[in-house]
Amino acid sequence: MAGNWKMNKTYDEGLALVSEITNMVQDEVNNEAIVVVCPPFPFLAGIGKALAGNDKVKLGAQNCHQNESGAYTGEVSAAMLKSVGVEYVILGHSERRQYFLEDNQLLEAKVKAALKQGLKPIFCVKMANEGKVNCVKSLTGRKTNKAFYHCCLIAVLSLKYLQASYKLELSFSDKVLNCWSIFAQKLFYIFGC
Repeated sequence: MAGNWKMNKTYDEGLALVSEITNMVQDEVNNEAIVVVCPPFPFLAGIGKALAGNDKVKLGAQNCHQNESGAYTGEVSAAMLKSVGVEYVILGHSERRQYFLEDNQLLEAKVKAALKQGLKPIFCVKMANEGKVNCVKSLTGRKTNKAFYHCCLIAVLSLKYLQASYKLELSFSDKVLNCWSIFAQKLFYIFGC
């Protein structure tokens, strides 16, 4: 389970929250579940120190740049994240797609950059125009959402290809989850995945 703090909390509030989360997880989680906290970039190093040695609560980032370095003011590379103890990175979040116009080609480059540094991407899969398109109708052929098919196809085929070498976490919106099994069955049948 991953918690994206987005652009919320001050540093001190973040430290208090991560302390509360680690205590709660220690007291209440009795299985092998891992909790990932994804604070804003300025807090990563400090939160990382607070989580040092914790095997149940891990550090994640909210994004990374697709390039290793360069003149990209305000951006953070996967190597920078790794250097402060980040293990996970959220990629493809709907807000990044909407406000920063991130597309599948850019996100593929970001996933590759994260994997190259040994980070575990939490790749968010969201149906375009979610709420306006009936997912089940799309999957039964009554209405086609090519972007959704493309994204799911990439996710499934990428998982098959990468599962031997990497751990890739996928995050789906509720509507995508509701129809994922139908679509996955079709993909598995068509492509023999």
